[in-house]
Amino acid sequence: EDANELAQCIEQMNKVDGELLKYLSVLEVEQPETFQDALRYAMDIDDYERVSPDMEEYGRSVLLEAGDRNIDILDDIDGFMDYEAYGKYRAEMDGVVQTEFGLVRCKSEPFQVEQQGMKMV
Repeated sequence: EDANELAQCIEQMNKVDGELLKYLSVLEVEQPETFQDALRYAMDIDDYERVSPDMEEYGRSVLLEAGDRNIDILDDIDGFMDYEAYGKYRAEMDGVVQTEFGLVRCKSEPFQVEQQGMKMV
């Protein structure tokens, strides 16, 4: 039953661009010990987000989220802000992790990475 449910989740992920890569990244970071854990991560996939490797872009997106998507905030601070440095800072604070499949973060709670080979951004 769990296998069928996981297969359905993966089928849905295949329909969304980048969703399967996000799931693979989550599995690499979380390293589930049981099949049920892997299924839980699949069902909670919306709690995770793939992150652009461009830290300037990430810095801008974090500011947009903080400003409730108010693009005027970027117009006001453009030229005064080092978006790349801010992006790197926020990536570290948000627990962004580099995986074989790209950068990923957990929206609800930063990853607690202690596994060898994993590195925070």
